[in-house]
Amino acid sequence: MAKESSVKDFIISSIKSPSSIHTTPAWTGSPQIAKTSALQRSTSEIDLGWSREEHAAIKIQAAYRGYLAVFRGYLVRRQVHLALHRMETLMSLQARLRSKQLFINNNQ
Repeated sequence: MAKESSVKDFIISSIKSPSSIHTTPAWTGSPQIAKTSALQRSTSEIDLGWSREEHAAIKIQAAYRGYLAVFRGYLVRRQVHLALHRMETLMSLQARLRSKQLFINNNQ
């Protein structure tokens, strides 16, 4: 349940208001330039023909794919950790058996 809520929080936090979908550079000029940039941004959105819902869907998909990439990385790291642990266990068992065989051979 905690993982589901963290995934939900992750996806929700990555979704922003439609005006922040496109990044705007920091303006050092006049406010008129910033207004023009916002106007250009809204016309470019109209040119693409994407609605608010489509933008939101894209953001959700990107967040989900990012979460999947993180989760897959976690799975691979866990798998490597388990494999190394098992290998160490096998090596210690092998060392015990060899020392036991040496002990038996030396006492005969």
